[in-house]
Amino acid sequence: MSTNKIMALIGAITYSFMPFLMLIIAAGASTAQYQSEMAGTSTSASLVAGIYSFLAFVTFLIAAANWVAFALIDGKHGQAWKIYLLVSGILSALSIIGLIPGVLFILAFALRGKPKAVSADEADGAISWQAPIAESIEPDTNEPSSDAREWTITKQGKVELTESTESEKTSEI
Repeated sequence: MSTNKIMALIGAITYSFMPFLMLIIAAGASTAQYQSEMAGTSTSASLVAGIYSFLAFVTFLIAAANWVAFALIDGKHGQAWKIYLLVSGILSALSIIGLIPGVLFILAFALRGKPKAVSADEADGAISWQAPIAESIEPDTNEPSSDAREWTITKQGKVELTESTESEKTSEI
């Protein structure tokens, strides 16, 4: 698993506790002690509990989107999900409670993923590429020939040229 995906995973796990924290606050706002403290104010305790319940629902949706971003961060639209995690991380870091997941989401954006897989030839240090030769017309048949050249640079720095025609020819440069 790549480093940015690990950061997104840990951030999603820690952010998943946020909706439950909001529900605990909402439950605390509906207790009799809190209601008696709010009796002298113009705001009712049930309104405060309702606001925290709504915030818990919104936070739950954001947590679900964070899990989707974690799952798709290495996919086709991975850069868009990284930007989502960056924005989510900045907004989470603004609140004191969401500071840890916020920093982890920002790191998930900033860190690079795993490097692409390298073929066996490239792992040995050999590099090869192919270039087509301009098509020419065979004088006897009036048909185009299909010639191609392949260059290979070995680990020792040797350059090999392979010309493939109807009969294979190999020469060293």
